[in-house]
Amino acid sequence: MSRISMDYFNVVKETQDWISEFVIKLNICPFASPSFINGEIKYQVVDNTSDDFYQHFLRLILDLNKDNLFSNAFLILTEAIEFHEYLKLYHSSESLLKEAGADEQFQLASFHPAYLYDGLSFEDVANFRNRSPYPMIHILRVDEVENAILQHKDTLQIPVINSQKLRDLGEYEIKQLLNKIRR
Repeated sequence: MSRISMDYFNVVKETQDWISEFVIKLNICPFASPSFINGEIKYQVVDNTSDDFYQHFLRLILDLNKDNLFSNAFLILTEAIEFHEYLKLYHSSESLLKEAGADEQFQLASFHPAYLYDGLSFEDVANFRNRSPYPMIHILRVDEVENAILQHKDTLQIPVINSQKLRDLGEYEIKQLLNKIRR
């Protein structure tokens, strides 16, 4: 196995472990389990320093658009990128989604190892709701998100519940869990 494919495999495996052992096990996203268990998530690993990052992003949108085999996708960035630089990339991706006319079919979610919610200190463990092993853009189908919201009683409480759950768990326990996931 080449170094590139091994790195790809490790990045995808670590992402899958994070989804399984953190997002699903802690019920951070009550909608994550079905698509994960059914193998309906597409993973694309890219070098965010390459000039063709946006081509990878659009290709992934096109692949999802023509292939209903996958429910959603993660575009995983392998290179370290500072959080504010990542946000620029994320917002540009949102704009590109809109320019491509695909914003009514797909929406994006943002994840980064140093995710920081507005109004929270960096040390607040509530930030771990969106902290991930790698910078990632999660591409979701709008209709699936809308259906999940209809099935859940009060989606506005999910962030509140997650913040409290993570604060109750504490930084030490969260980091222990995440250290098991890291390879």
